This record gives sequence, C-alpha cells and structure tokens, in this order.
Amino acid sequence: MTGLRSSQLAGAAGVNPQTLRYYERRGLLAEPERCDDLATCADQPCCPIPFATITRGVPDAGRS
Repeated sequence: MTGLRSSQLAGAAGVNPQTLRYYERRGLLAEPERCDDLATCADQPCCPIPFATITRGVPDAGRS
C-alpha cells in the first residue's frame, strides 16, 4: 500500500480521513512519510490500519 491519499487509505480501512488524523495525533498510527501530498507506508513492515480499525470505539481508559 504505497502512494495512497489519506482518503483512499481511510476508505480501505473503513474509517474517514479525520479518524486517521486522530489516530496519528493520539499516537496509534505513525505519521506517514509524505511525498507530493501522498501518504505512504512503504518503510513500515505492514500497514497498521487493521489494528486501528479494531480499536474503534475502545475507550481511552483514562490516559492523558
């Protein structure tokens, strides 16, 4: 999965682009390298989206 726009990656994961950005801000996903406004995960052994999708709706458990 390289060269995908955030919206394409979000669509493949079944979430919206704002959710991906939220996961990045919370540290659940590493911010992707960007080249010409394309998000890639070529340097990562696997794309972490499946983990992110299964954690949807899991409470923050009081972490600050």
